[in-house]
Amino acid sequence: MNAAPGTVRVVVDARLARQKLLLLHPLRNDATTAVSPEGLLVLLRACGHEPEIRALGDTGRTAGPRVT
Repeated sequence: MNAAPGTVRVVVDARLARQKLLLLHPLRNDATTAVSPEGLLVLLRACGHEPEIRALGDTGRTAGPRVT
């Protein structure tokens, strides 16, 4: 949010964009705010960042260390 307009590429996962409500940290890690996906896109655009909605595919892997 603090980057100058046009200096960062904002990519929003398509699955995230389909949710009813998003819980986000408003530039503080001790607070949370709720916003609709549409509201997030409006905010990003108002800050000069045109968001891209992309399917950031699930690789099928689970989190954690890789076992070989």
